[in-house]
Amino acid sequence: MAELRPDLYKAQVPLGGAAPEERLVEECARLDEMIPVPWVVLSQGVARDDFPAAVRAACRAGASGMLAGRAIWSDLVGSAEPAAGLRARSVPRLRRLAAIVDEHARPWTAR
Repeated sequence: MAELRPDLYKAQVPLGGAAPEERLVEECARLDEMIPVPWVVLSQGVARDDFPAAVRAACRAGASGMLAGRAIWSDLVGSAEPAAGLRARSVPRLRRLAAIVDEHARPWTAR
């Protein structure tokens, strides 16, 4: 589908993010060679605790960022106080992911 040149290509993290970071960088670099437009990785299928390293690997290999939902808030489903949990746990997770993207991602305009 990348050959159709969408504005953004959304890719799952290779190997489900369950590999050493350098291996993920290698696999993401293979994606980067085939995707001619800005691309991001999805949190789908990646364990929440593995997602930051997966984002770093993808960005080091050429990704422009990430799209995440469950990796940020999934442990709060059914919580008695979701708003407090979002502030205490999800906001710091999102900030950490944003810092990784800011440090390692290819700028959106570079492709």
